[in-house]
Amino acid sequence: MGAHRIVGGGVGLLVLTVANMSLIGQEPAEPLYYGKTLTQWTQALRTGDSATRVAAARTLGAIGPEAAPATPALATALTDKDPTVRAAAALALGRIGPKARLAVPALVTALRDKDKEVRAHAASALGEFGPAAKPVGAALLPLLQDKDLRVRMEAAAAILQIDPNVKNAFPVLIAALKDPDRDTRISAAAMLGRLGANARPAVPALVAALQDGDSQVRWWVTNALARIGVEAKSAVESVSAALKDPDPEVRFEAVGALGRLGDLKAAVPALGQALQDDDPAIRLQAVKAVSRLASRGEEAVPLLVFALKDTDATVRREALNSLGKLGDAPAIIDGMIDVLKNPRSDLREQAARHLGRIGAKAKEAVPALTAALSEKQAGLRVAAAEALWRITGQTTAALPVLVAVAQDKESAARVDAVAALGELGAEATAALPALLACAQERDGNLRRAALEALGRMGPTAREAVPLLLQALKDRDQGIRNAAARALRHIDPEAASRLGL
Repeated sequence: MGAHRIVGGGVGLLVLTVANMSLIGQEPAEPLYYGKTLTQWTQALRTGDSATRVAAARTLGAIGPEAAPATPALATALTDKDPTVRAAAALALGRIGPKARLAVPALVTALRDKDKEVRAHAASALGEFGPAAKPVGAALLPLLQDKDLRVRMEAAAAILQIDPNVKNAFPVLIAALKDPDRDTRISAAAMLGRLGANARPAVPALVAALQDGDSQVRWWVTNALARIGVEAKSAVESVSAALKDPDPEVRFEAVGALGRLGDLKAAVPALGQALQDDDPAIRLQAVKAVSRLASRGEEAVPLLVFALKDTDATVRREALNSLGKLGDAPAIIDGMIDVLKNPRSDLREQAARHLGRIGAKAKEAVPALTAALSEKQAGLRVAAAEALWRITGQTTAALPVLVAVAQDKESAARVDAVAALGELGAEATAALPALLACAQERDGNLRRAALEALGRMGPTAREAVPLLLQALKDRDQGIRNAAARALRHIDPEAASRLGL
């Protein structure tokens, strides 16, 4: 959804290809970037015609920080007779970022270039160096009065990236939020968003801009508030109102923003509304937002429990996983029990596993988990059996179910069952024959799981030692490693004699 928006033009970052065709005994070949080496692109910047120099500078910028060795050539290109080359060089230095710090003096000089594009890109490039460029930050101040609006905006953004305490830079960007030109308003919002929490002084202006008549502008303003985060907490009410925006992408971004503004109590009504949106992508975004805010209050739990009944499987799964991270509150346990008892739910196995992780505090789930031991789905039976053991500490109900699934050659849950038997450790001694059989089957994953489970039993699985010694000769290194680990736990002396 909104994540696909882009601002303005510029060179798109192409996919980097690296040739690694060195021969044995030779130095590695220099990597290729879009068909040429960095050396070749740098040479093209120095000696090519105007069009070639522009292309070379743009390509070096697209390469990014790895093009840092070309910094001297790009710094020299800032004095090229062609302003298009100069602008491309300044842009490239910004994209290389702090690794191009040797070009700072040349960029400062470029701030006085006659061409507005060069001045704008030079200012932007200096901003990319952040606080490290503070010694030259004063050179940007005159550009706040530049006759070109874009230059003023790039200078203001750069100044604030370098030192957010320079308050006289904010008015330029705040004023640009009201500019008649839509792209200017978008750029202003995007620049403020890049400043993150440092853009707090602009929050009131951004809130006002949420009423902009253009949905693209509203999206970028909402995105900016999200990136400012908790420092924009005062915007919760206004961002909540954006959930009624006619543009679904604005609604989507508003939901995400609520998750980042840090005020759960104020956002609950709006997030509850978002969980009922017609668009499942927005409902999913709402679940993620609630999850992000969950540590700030118990109000998150009812919202996530509500989402467990969503018509979209992805939304339900996200809600269940989010609840699973929130601890052992009674409402969480009750919600998971409801999922487990619902024969139409596709999340019953996951609910059982989450209840098992909660442990003894989930004792209210024992009847539902016991009933699940008789279900057709082997994965659910395994999850319920393991959960019962974790909750009650007893293997009486779990062990027979796990052994039966481990022995069922038609079941896709055999590996899970064997792994669960391993979790039981020495308490699963009665499963030893089944595990020995699994450790000799052809399925590599099953064999490894069985060997690991045997090792977890410790000395009580001494009967497995001959099999382990044989497995140490297996062609599969994973099998050999698992056998060695198991032998160290079951018979440390034998493992020591073998140098394991």
